[in-house]
Amino acid sequence: MDDVMSCQLALTLVLLTAHFTSSAADARSMLCWFWANFFQSTGPKSSNKEDPLNSRIEEAMQALAEENFALASRLLQHGFPLSVILFMFMGAPGEAFLCFGLYLFYLLTAKGYIRMTAARVKKFLIVNYLLFLPFFPTRARFASAGQLALKDQLGMSYRCVLVVMCADSALHTQAQFALSLAEVAFYMSAQGLDEFAVPCVVSQAFMAAMASTLSVVMEYFLRQRLAAQFRSADAESITCGFRRMLRGICDGDVLLNGSLVVQDSTCLNRLSAHDTKGTCFPDLLECSQEVQSFRDFMGRSVEASTETPTCLRVSLPSASGARVGVDVFHVALPYLHGSDEVYHLLALREDADVNAQSLPDATPQSLPAQLLANAAAPSVSQTSRASSMLGEAAGMALLGSLPQLSEIVLAIDPSLPGQNIKQLHLKYHRSGDQDGMPCMRRLIRPTDWESVRVAVARCAGAAKHKPENPEVLPSIWLRRLDTPFRYMQAQQAKIWHTGRGRKTLVWLALSRLSQSERNAPSSAASELARIGEQVSSAAEDEPSESPDDDSKPTV
Repeated sequence: MDDVMSCQLALTLVLLTAHFTSSAADARSMLCWFWANFFQSTGPKSSNKEDPLNSRIEEAMQALAEENFALASRLLQHGFPLSVILFMFMGAPGEAFLCFGLYLFYLLTAKGYIRMTAARVKKFLIVNYLLFLPFFPTRARFASAGQLALKDQLGMSYRCVLVVMCADSALHTQAQFALSLAEVAFYMSAQGLDEFAVPCVVSQAFMAAMASTLSVVMEYFLRQRLAAQFRSADAESITCGFRRMLRGICDGDVLLNGSLVVQDSTCLNRLSAHDTKGTCFPDLLECSQEVQSFRDFMGRSVEASTETPTCLRVSLPSASGARVGVDVFHVALPYLHGSDEVYHLLALREDADVNAQSLPDATPQSLPAQLLANAAAPSVSQTSRASSMLGEAAGMALLGSLPQLSEIVLAIDPSLPGQNIKQLHLKYHRSGDQDGMPCMRRLIRPTDWESVRVAVARCAGAAKHKPENPEVLPSIWLRRLDTPFRYMQAQQAKIWHTGRGRKTLVWLALSRLSQSERNAPSSAASELARIGEQVSSAAEDEPSESPDDDSKPTV
């Protein structure tokens, strides 16, 4: 027997030495974390009362303790009569009386006659731990009757019930280890160092460690869950308020999930006249260049989350089929709705003249049905010619406006049989209050309109103190005159001004035009500037017009 005991002690020492050697650092780290979080005054329970989140978590934990105790009372009122009966049959009237007292308490609490606050619950737990002490001197009596194992099972079960009844790791850890130490002390005083002393010590230490682990894990889980719920609720509340404020200072907002799919946007629905929920936002952009710019803009904005939101100009489809220029501002919303992915909130600001702009470009589908009611069925050739004429008419609609057209200047090449037109100069004159004047807003692509507008305004503002030297602009996209629904690129753009005061005109020369599919051959050097100078000099020779005359030549 001594050899067996010696072998067991040797194996125990080897196991403990190997464990502490390999896990000493982790054990120290866990002890420091446990002490800092559940015992020190800087822990999450009583720490930093000025932190609103910690205060809210503590209040929620107290409310949860009251609710859990009420639920436990409703369940334990049915279980404790069994313990009373069991101890009566085991010949332990004292233990049966204690269990009957607990039964009455849980019964009255379940019926609502006793209301337990969080502070009362903790005091009740301390009293319950003290009620274990009268059971320790009776260990020998239960052992002699062969009922010690049953008594230990009842005690361990109730110790676990006390742990889950209220999540308070500081209280349970100290009480569980103190209870195990007291039981070992009672055993040593009664039995001494016999052969069951070591198993008793190890079993009590194991029981205290398991109950403490359950308490720590449960409280940590509850606190983290409450913190996540509060953060999610705060984020949703802030987002709702922020979106409501954006509707007052911007034209609208768009909420995107991590995959850039539209979640909700009344602004997009109004702009496109259909439901855009579930649509991938990059699919609404015009070309791959805009999509790539948008993705780069989103990436930079997420990385610089603490800086002022930047702006990106894009074009979005409208109900009329035309593209509308929009300024986009972006902020990232991490952990929205409790999700791990980052949501995105976009603020949209349309051009100021979007709602005041004239009717959309004419299309063959927009022709009134009355015009075709009495027409006979056309032949194939007639249909082909009609489609060509509609395309040309739609193209000239950009620069047409016959009521305001006052002068046409043609540069003709007489050397060719057809006397081809080399250059065309149109002059417009506003008549009355008719809103039919052609404008750059309809000719320039929406994404380029803002930069062109700023360049024209800057050139006009510099007419008083700068010479009439042309300024080179970046490439500009504008509508094709033959197909207004498509665009061509002016790879070279120059802008300059002529005249002073009310006679100031801004000239914009676009050359090296290329189609969107393939590059067009470079055009010859433009003579538009020379024509403009001739017209300006002729206008200066004429008598001055009255202030009511607001003719505005436009290229």
